[in-house]
Amino acid sequence: MYKEPTKKQSAAFCKDALKILEPLGARQQEDAYDVPHFLIETKAGQLSVRIYNDWLACRFDDVARAKNTVPSGSLNPFSGKWNWMGLGVLPDFERAISQMVSATGATSTAAKTAESAL
Repeated sequence: MYKEPTKKQSAAFCKDALKILEPLGARQQEDAYDVPHFLIETKAGQLSVRIYNDWLACRFDDVARAKNTVPSGSLNPFSGKWNWMGLGVLPDFERAISQMVSATGATSTAAKTAESAL
């Protein structure tokens, strides 16, 4: 059964999501939704990412291109939605999105941490 995250958990989720998106070149957007919204260029085209309390609402503009490019996650092949649900999804999202933007030269938080450990 679903359990609503606490305010502390939601704040941490948003903060951690931002730590993933910002180094990858995500651009913050203004829109009618009252949640952080970003656009990021990927190998599969532009991806919209909205950060909610415990999930990421993601959608590719170019669905056909995304179907042939997205490495993991649950891509809806009709709408281009690529949502990530639950407080524990950020490590998997980071791995997947990092693969999707590696052509742009951006470096993920995980990759930077690994590099600094060397």
